[in-house]
Amino acid sequence: MPGAAGILSVVRRAGLLLLLVASLADARPRRYRPTPSPAPDLWERAIDPGGQVAHVLLEKAREAINRPERGMEAEWAVDQRAGFYRDAYNILREARRLSPANPEVLALYGQVADELGKTREAIDALEAAVKIEGPDKASADVTGRLGALELRLGNTDAAIRWLRYAQAGTSLMGNVEWIVYLATALAQRGEMIAATETLDRVMPASIP
Repeated sequence: MPGAAGILSVVRRAGLLLLLVASLADARPRRYRPTPSPAPDLWERAIDPGGQVAHVLLEKAREAINRPERGMEAEWAVDQRAGFYRDAYNILREARRLSPANPEVLALYGQVADELGKTREAIDALEAAVKIEGPDKASADVTGRLGALELRLGNTDAAIRWLRYAQAGTSLMGNVEWIVYLATALAQRGEMIAATETLDRVMPASIP
């Protein structure tokens, strides 16, 4: 049997081992606690702080111009329709102020301004939308309306340029209106053959 000195040595070694284990335990990396992920719209709010409010206003403007227009043959209904568009216009002005780089807001703002006869404002808003998205990606409703507005102002070359973007931007049935405008602009520039060929795309085959 080990003597007292041997037992004491074993006890000391056991004590040192326990201290070592304890120190190693303290040295272990603390349990990793992941940082809570940011709210999904955090960066959107940072980049476009008024975007959420602008979206709500955009929907309100759409609601205003899409209200049922029963009895539009009556004189009072024309005034009522204009009132809806004026409401939408005021809503969209605020939406644009809050979110000036929102192409949806700009596109609808341009449409409503056009309906109210505010041609220059409409062009400004639509051109801003095209600048953000690029003419190749902008919707035919935006580029087509731009072309129609430029044609109204007598800017035939600009009208043709925008209307050609609209012609390429959607299916044939989706851009008949803009094709007709394009043919009109070509005719005004004296390009009668091109105008006729453009119209042939939308004329029924039964019409000679």
